[in-house]
Amino acid sequence: MVDGDTLPNGNVKCYDVKFQFTKYMELMSEYLQSKRIVDEYVHRSTNDKRNKSDECIWEASMEFKDEVAAHLVKHYDYYSFCDSCIGSENDLFD
Repeated sequence: MVDGDTLPNGNVKCYDVKFQFTKYMELMSEYLQSKRIVDEYVHRSTNDKRNKSDECIWEASMEFKDEVAAHLVKHYDYYSFCDSCIGSENDLFD
């Protein structure tokens, strides 16, 4: 998609996930219309609640976290794309 073969008339953009419920929602409200029918919200739980203290990565050293991040960027296209896009001219909020 980035090279223009899949979307020859489109552009691929990115943003840091920490902006998904603030800047991104504000930006998209300029382009997308609100739902016409607003109904009462009903929560449907999908995942068990997380306990981050049980997840070893949060207690790991910064060096280990950096190694994990480098592994993800090297071996997974999604993370590689994000790493190269965030901070570039294609970053929505940079």
